[in-house]
Amino acid sequence: FSETEEAQLCPMFQFTLEQLVTLLQSVVYIFERAAYFGLAPNKLAEQLTRVEMAQPQTAAFGAVWQSYGRRFVSRLRDKPLGCPPTVQSMNYEICIPLASSRCRKMREPIGLLDFHLSEPDAQGDEHIHFELSRPELQNLFYDLERVQEQIDALS
Repeated sequence: FSETEEAQLCPMFQFTLEQLVTLLQSVVYIFERAAYFGLAPNKLAEQLTRVEMAQPQTAAFGAVWQSYGRRFVSRLRDKPLGCPPTVQSMNYEICIPLASSRCRKMREPIGLLDFHLSEPDAQGDEHIHFELSRPELQNLFYDLERVQEQIDALS
């Protein structure tokens, strides 16, 4: 749900935002576990009864799982779980400051990096900007080289 939708749901259920978020996370957890273990709707209801969930709620979970379980499992298969954001693109610029309080370093170039990141099912993309000096860029390069060597060793 979006923040606006969550704000609209709170008064409907007479919940605080924190309570609503906890409820939604719990529901998602229950359905993800049902998908992971491939539970049939009656088995899901049985498992929830074992953990002392009330019968009307277990029946509701079972009915929702009966109606939407296959679609949910299909969506989970298409969505990578727990994946960090991925770099979609990277742009850079090299700048030489024209004026600075550090007079003797006035002409030291600076690298400006812009990483365009995206996450599966995220609301929007993110941009991360870095400003790095020459030694910082060299350290980044060496670190990336080490990562590449480790990846190559695993391949």
